[in-house]
Amino acid sequence: MNRVPESSQTHRILYQERFASGSSWRSMLHRAGGAHNCLRVTLTSHSLSIGSSWMVLAPFVWLADLQHEIPLDRIVAITCRSRGRFNIRFLAPDASEQTVTLAVWKPERLMRAFKETQVQISEP
Repeated sequence: MNRVPESSQTHRILYQERFASGSSWRSMLHRAGGAHNCLRVTLTSHSLSIGSSWMVLAPFVWLADLQHEIPLDRIVAITCRSRGRFNIRFLAPDASEQTVTLAVWKPERLMRAFKETQVQISEP
C-alpha cells in the first residue's frame, strides 16, 4: 500500500507555482545567473520550498543555489519589490544568512498566502 508521507498530510499547501524565476545572492556569479521560468515554489503552513520544476534541471538549480527547504521560523525578512519580485532573507542550516530573489506570476496570491502564515512582508 502506498502511503502519503506524514509531513505531507500535516502541512497544508497555501501557494504553489511551477514556473517561477529566481536568483541567489550567494555571490556575484550566482546573482548574475539564476533560473528563468523553471522553479517550483511551494508555501505550506510550515515551510517555503524552492526547487526545480523538472528533474532534468535539478543539478543546475542546485548549482545556482536555488534548492531550498526553508522553515517559516527561519525566514528573517521578505521584501516585496516591483513586478512580482520578492527578496527572501533566511537563516540557512549552517546559521548563515542567505537571500534569494523570486519572481512569481501571481504575486498577490503569494502575498496573501504569506499573510496567512503570519510572515511579515515589507514594501521597499
